[in-house]
Amino acid sequence: MKKTFPGYFKLSEKQFKSLWNSCIFTFDASVLLNLYRYSDKTREEFIRILTLPKIKERIWLSHQASSECLKNRLNVIEKQLKSHELIFKSLNQIEQDFKDRRKRHLIREDTMEDLSEIFKEIRKELNASKKKYKKLLSDDKIIRKISSLFKSKVGSPYSSKDLKKIYREGKERYEEKVPPGYKDRKEKRGNRKYGDLVMWKQMIDKAASENKGVILITDEKEEDWWLISQNQIIGPRPELINEFVEKTKMSFYMYRLDNFMELAGKYVKIKKKVRKQALKEIKERSEYDRPDTGVFRLDRISDAGVGVISPDRGFERIYDTGVSGIRGKDITRAFRPGDYRGFERIYDTGVSGIRGEDITRAFRPGDLGIAGSGAIYPSGEQFFCPFCRREVTRELHNKRKSSLDRTMECPYCKKKFNIDDALELRDLLSSP
Repeated sequence: MKKTFPGYFKLSEKQFKSLWNSCIFTFDASVLLNLYRYSDKTREEFIRILTLPKIKERIWLSHQASSECLKNRLNVIEKQLKSHELIFKSLNQIEQDFKDRRKRHLIREDTMEDLSEIFKEIRKELNASKKKYKKLLSDDKIIRKISSLFKSKVGSPYSSKDLKKIYREGKERYEEKVPPGYKDRKEKRGNRKYGDLVMWKQMIDKAASENKGVILITDEKEEDWWLISQNQIIGPRPELINEFVEKTKMSFYMYRLDNFMELAGKYVKIKKKVRKQALKEIKERSEYDRPDTGVFRLDRISDAGVGVISPDRGFERIYDTGVSGIRGKDITRAFRPGDYRGFERIYDTGVSGIRGEDITRAFRPGDLGIAGSGAIYPSGEQFFCPFCRREVTRELHNKRKSSLDRTMECPYCKKKFNIDDALELRDLLSSP
């Protein structure tokens, strides 16, 4: 049974040691892109591990992982810059709040002076950090370091013919929920959804050509890569190990980055132990990470409409399936997607539904999405009040009007605020 289904049996300690001593270490784009999110010291610690004598000669990147890293790095840098602006805005509001309290004689003058100095120091650090990220836009030392580490260690791309074959196979695999990558079926557009599968195929080809096992280091945490029980990652999906062993006759295993760095101290001789603070930062980043909810697309809504509602992704399309409760001639029918953002009703002033031959508008969940002469209204949107920092809910009722008032009065502190600012604050507090 163990020979036939190796993925369901954990490797012995001896087998793990053998794998670590001879395998190829490869990384996906999520690990490389997170280097832009870590502190300088944690990033340096990661690079130190990769340059250890017993590791540096065996690191390798698939062409797919390299391509995804290069295509997405600017988006990650820009998001970090936006986070700085949100922190500045939040800091200013907190300081102003303390000053208001001081007027009510709740804080001593000398204490307020000390607090002002702390705020100055925080702003100084934030400005220095922001300056570094701005410089990365034109002079990216991080990508240069990655390029140096993996010089002559990047796989070749597939031909168009081979890619088309993988895409066809991917369609069948995803329908049957065969890992990896099937979770991307609803979250990514076009052939981008097959990126994980392309990377997987390239890893298998590399292992087969060199007769070596592979250890993949990834910051993915979805079920199409990991075996998950009671919200805990148990290990790689058994199907992945079974397929890898069947096609290469070699071993395969996966680690999250913090586990990989920690175990490197066990299986590889290290003179200087891995910094605990670096492991803590990487683990915290992993625990609180979630899919980016930045900007999404409302694409080609028409009277015939078809659609699915994708969790965490806002609306991608609206399908006339009956299941979603949306019909071309009855577009105002209420429905609940039951997902992350809770849009409740599609509404339009037209009798025949949402109109527009090519309505394409980028919007974030929580924003007003205009479609034809009507709108998509968010229901029960949750965010933090920028003043008292308490979580509040705004219940919206569907009304036939072309715009929404984007201000609200907090039910706790009674101060009015802009909802867009509150949404940004919520995203900042939800994601480190």
